[in-house]
Amino acid sequence: MLAPIPVVLAPYDPRWPELAAQHSERLLQSGSDVIAVHHIGSTSVPELAAKPIIDLMPVVGDEAALDLCRIAVERLGYAWHGAYGIEGRRYCTLTDSAGARIAQLHIFEAN
Repeated sequence: MLAPIPVVLAPYDPRWPELAAQHSERLLQSGSDVIAVHHIGSTSVPELAAKPIIDLMPVVGDEAALDLCRIAVERLGYAWHGAYGIEGRRYCTLTDSAGARIAQLHIFEAN
């Protein structure tokens, strides 16, 4: 189980969509089975205060691909946490050099 992180709300940052796009592009180019990446969560809502953690929902083509993308995702620096309580999901976290969480993945099968 992951240790809880403090909840800190930040004013909307207009860089969040660009950061999400950068993380998404890295995932799409990683050699994983990711076919699409959606920016989700509070940082995806313009002008909304949010936890400054980019939530992304990568999508893979089929259930078998969920676990096949693990190595590629870990190579990008994400920690893999498996389903983490939600059947059909793979949850991953990315932290910066100071240990602050900067992104989270909620990987699902398409459809």
